[in-house]
Amino acid sequence: MAHEFSFLTRVLMCSKCGAPLQTGFAGGSVACEYCGAVNLVTPRAEEPVEPLAAKVDMDEEARLDLLRRQDRIQTETPGDVKQLLSEGELAPWKEGEAFAMWRTTCRELGAGGGYRSAELLYHLTIILAGHFSRMNDNLRQRALFESALEVLTLPRHRQLIRGSLVRNAALEGELDAAEKWLEPCNPRSEDLESDSSYRVSRAEIHTMREDWNAVLDVLGRSPTDVPIASTMDAKAMVQRANALEHLGDVDEAAEQLALYMETTGAAGVKALRAVSSVYEKAGVTVCGEAMKAAGVLYSLKKGSVALKSANPGGCFGRVFVDIGALIILVAVVLTFAGKGERGSLIPIALLGIVFLSIGLKHIRDGKRAMRLHSRGTVTAGTVTGIEPTGLKVNGTPLYHVDIEVVHPRRKPYTVRIGKEIPDDEMDRYRVGATLSLKVDPKDHKHTAVLD
Repeated sequence: MAHEFSFLTRVLMCSKCGAPLQTGFAGGSVACEYCGAVNLVTPRAEEPVEPLAAKVDMDEEARLDLLRRQDRIQTETPGDVKQLLSEGELAPWKEGEAFAMWRTTCRELGAGGGYRSAELLYHLTIILAGHFSRMNDNLRQRALFESALEVLTLPRHRQLIRGSLVRNAALEGELDAAEKWLEPCNPRSEDLESDSSYRVSRAEIHTMREDWNAVLDVLGRSPTDVPIASTMDAKAMVQRANALEHLGDVDEAAEQLALYMETTGAAGVKALRAVSSVYEKAGVTVCGEAMKAAGVLYSLKKGSVALKSANPGGCFGRVFVDIGALIILVAVVLTFAGKGERGSLIPIALLGIVFLSIGLKHIRDGKRAMRLHSRGTVTAGTVTGIEPTGLKVNGTPLYHVDIEVVHPRRKPYTVRIGKEIPDDEMDRYRVGATLSLKVDPKDHKHTAVLD
């Protein structure tokens, strides 16, 4: 199937084996190509996600205020779903279990299951869809979404699933289909997740049409203009920053991304990379300049914070220096005052020298780190080799990474750095991968990878 998210087709899961079934818009009897089972496919229902009778006119500022109050409330992932996850994603070895649970929940909900079944089905659909996307199985992902729509009845669930179909269709270049998927959705929902889904989906269509002002009209020029649910924050951040960059304001885009990285930490950086990766798979480059600049800003901030935490202004080192100097001074005074045998005071003096040496090393390392983060040259390098050390730092494996550095004022050269790399970031350090680096202006072998 050339266009997995085309609106003119129906794609559902086979009721017997779970394989994707393809048929026309009107549905009908469809035999599964895999197991031969005949499935009766109903026409797609295109009524509004939220019944018109349920809509209440509300002042826009009052609606936004209502949404902002919801921003403090986090949706809880069902426990049955949590046990299927590893590092926030479906554990590959639990795909069969997750899919079996999804099919069982579909049947329960189709037979009149309540809210718990609906929540469980929605969350199972999202984690399975992400899994199929990482496997590049777009057809199965589409069948999963559309089959879930067959049984989900709550407006929030239906709007969120339709939003996923909108964004996938838009990334595939099927913009007319994306508009059709979005048409039944409520553009002025009073539910934060539903409203965020609409905004991000509409912004996706504008992004693919390169209508940058329209993206900002939907998302606001600043992250504080409109509330966005936490599950879609990273997507909205990239869409907004990308629009700002294309409108010529790279600095503002970079500052917003860097602030997001600083606020959310490693999880936020990972989320931004994941969003960028989805665009990259679709052949679209987003935030080309802003993301690099944001990485530098974040690195500077993180380096400064880390330095202050481990050695604030050289304080940690200075404490050792002061203690060492005091111990040595006491040993000297006691020696000259005749308060002890000279031989018995030697160990005390040696202890002072040890403290003094440790302190001076910390001060020297602190200045070196500050120099790298504040005045380092930003450049790039290519991974030429990686090998495990067998050690772990706070539970994260430590690797030796060999990098060929492309320095603006030197011939290419190779450095080896020690780097803690989580399992889910190994692809970033594969041989041949390009890394953003910062190089010490006084010691070109002193190099750090920018997050």
